[in-house]
Amino acid sequence: MTRDRKKSFIVTIEKTIEELESSNQRMNAVLKDVKSQSPSTKLLTSASASTSTSTSMTFLKKNKMEEEEKKIDSTNVGSSSGLLPRAVSLSDLAPI
Repeated sequence: MTRDRKKSFIVTIEKTIEELESSNQRMNAVLKDVKSQSPSTKLLTSASASTSTSTSMTFLKKNKMEEEEKKIDSTNVGSSSGLLPRAVSLSDLAPI
């Protein structure tokens, strides 16, 4: 590598380092700001607990619906009555 190329390479690397350090400082400032505004850990724990409870309830509803569908399918094997509409409750229509 010639001296000129080497000097140019070093200048480019130094400039890149300065840009990265500047970006790092901005990110640290943003992180510090976010940390100061974040809710307490107690709130996060209760929110995640309610989310896991609703997920469990959704899973139970889905399993119940699958069991009901299996019952209907097994009772109507080989008959055309399996194609008939069935009664649907409001809980069946609840979003999963």
